[in-house]
Amino acid sequence: MFCWENYVYACRPCNGGKNNRFAEITQIGRVDVTRARGAPVAPPAPGEPAFVNPRLEDPLALMTMDLLETYIVLPKFGLNPVEKDRTDFTIETLKLNRDPLPDARKNAFGGYYSRLLAYRSEREAGASAAELDWMRLDLLATPHPTVWEEMKRQAHAISKIGSILGAVPEVRNW
Repeated sequence: MFCWENYVYACRPCNGGKNNRFAEITQIGRVDVTRARGAPVAPPAPGEPAFVNPRLEDPLALMTMDLLETYIVLPKFGLNPVEKDRTDFTIETLKLNRDPLPDARKNAFGGYYSRLLAYRSEREAGASAAELDWMRLDLLATPHPTVWEEMKRQAHAISKIGSILGAVPEVRNW
């Protein structure tokens, strides 16, 4: 709320959760500096913004998604206390695991996986480069691209994903 960089576009539900909330990480911990309606504007004490800023850092470096069961976003294991606090604040404030997001992510996972199977089948059947490129663009236009990024990132740990990506390794660069 104190700088233009905080005005990141967000969908209505995410923006509604954020509203005018803002916090900073200081030496004493997370400090909520959300200004009450009608209160004077005053800059916060020096500290690091609590929100993960997708313009300056990769949220996937701090968050992961459970692709095996719940499809919820979680802080990555092994974060230092400040990173974990910032990640928790971002997930909670933006309500990144609210209904219907986990179900939508699960559906997106199925869509990505089906498109990968179709791509592999068409490639093995000798589809033209133009047809394969159309399939690539179709996959990349699928909603919830974070699911796609997580599928690539977690392929080593989830055999179902690893085997299909191993059969069509070029898709890792999409």
